[in-house]
Amino acid sequence: VLKNIMKKNVNLEKAKHFAAYGKSKGLYVQAYFIIGLPGEKPEHLEENIRYAKELQADWSTFFIFNPLPGSALFEDLVKRGIITDGPEMWENVYFRNRWFTLDGVTPDEMMDTYNRINIEINFINKIVVGGDALEKAFRFYKHIDNKTEGHIFAMLGMYVCFERRGDKEKAAEILEKMKHSLAESEYSKYLISKFGHMIPEKYAKLLSA
Repeated sequence: VLKNIMKKNVNLEKAKHFAAYGKSKGLYVQAYFIIGLPGEKPEHLEENIRYAKELQADWSTFFIFNPLPGSALFEDLVKRGIITDGPEMWENVYFRNRWFTLDGVTPDEMMDTYNRINIEINFINKIVVGGDALEKAFRFYKHIDNKTEGHIFAMLGMYVCFERRGDKEKAAEILEKMKHSLAESEYSKYLISKFGHMIPEKYAKLLSA
C-alpha cells in the first residue's frame, strides 16, 4: 500500500532500527500511521498492528485516510464517484474520521477500526508490557482523560500506572471514577461494549465488581 498507493518507498526495518536507537539515547519516540487507504485489506490492517507493536514507539498516532483536495488520490476518488469535488468535501477533510464509504467500509466501521487499533496499541499493549512504556504513556492518558469525558481506557491506563507505582490512594480514586463513568457515560459504555474484551482479565474483574 505504501509503495503502490502512497508512492512512499519506506524501509520499515530501518524505521524500527531508528526508533530503537532513539529510545536508547533517551529520546521520546512517536510514530504516525494512516489507516483506511484505498485498496487496504483486513490483512494490511493486521500488519499495521503487528508492526506498531514491534516498533514499540512511546506513542503511536493514527489517522484515518481522507484525500487532500488537489491530490492524485482525491482526483481518483472523484473520478470513481466515491466523493464529489466541492466546498462540502473541502470542509470535511478531517483525519480522525471520514464521512464517505470506501472499499465497502462505512464511516462508522472505519471509526470502530480506528478506535480498536488505537486502544490496542496505545492502551492495552502498554498495560500488558508495563514498565517504561506505560510510564511514558501516562501523560497522554492524563491529557486524554481531561479532554475526553468517559474515555475508560485512558482512566484504566492511569489506574495501572498508579497501581504499579504503589500509590494505592490514587489508584482507588481512579477506580471509583471508572465505575462512575461506566454507570453514567454513554461513551464509556460504547468503548466497553466494543472493546472491553481486550482488557486483561485482572482489570476486567475490577471494573465489573
